[in-house]
Amino acid sequence: MKILLNDTSIFLLGTSVVCLWFLVVATAGGCSAGDSSPRQSLQGQVTLDQKPVSDAVLVLTPIDSKGLVAVAEIHHGSFSFGTKDGPGPGNYFVRINPNEPEMGESGPEALKSNPGKTRSIPQAYQSNGKLQIAIKSSPNPPLLIELVSPK
Repeated sequence: MKILLNDTSIFLLGTSVVCLWFLVVATAGGCSAGDSSPRQSLQGQVTLDQKPVSDAVLVLTPIDSKGLVAVAEIHHGSFSFGTKDGPGPGNYFVRINPNEPEMGESGPEALKSNPGKTRSIPQAYQSNGKLQIAIKSSPNPPLLIELVSPK
């Protein structure tokens, strides 16, 4: 059995391969293993006893367990999420955790090198349930999270 290829059949075969390659690339480009819900930008302030919180982490966890957790560092009382790392629309538990000392730092030495870490976040704010927020799918106003130390 002989297979004869002329210029036209080679051209059509090459064109088919190129078209198939473009189809695969275009289809794969739209696939993502992540969440498909649109993320929202969000910024705001966090205070403890009316003073800006520093060296802490803001964690937003979806109440309904659908969607992704969003995490932002808090510096000088401010935090910011962009549209690539922000929360999607929905209801969230809010958790504020103090940053851990740098690797190699521990005990009193860590606090001497950074006295701002001595004012810790009250334990009640470090778990889900105490604070909740709702994120809308439209632009969200700046958020103010006011923490109060237990007396």
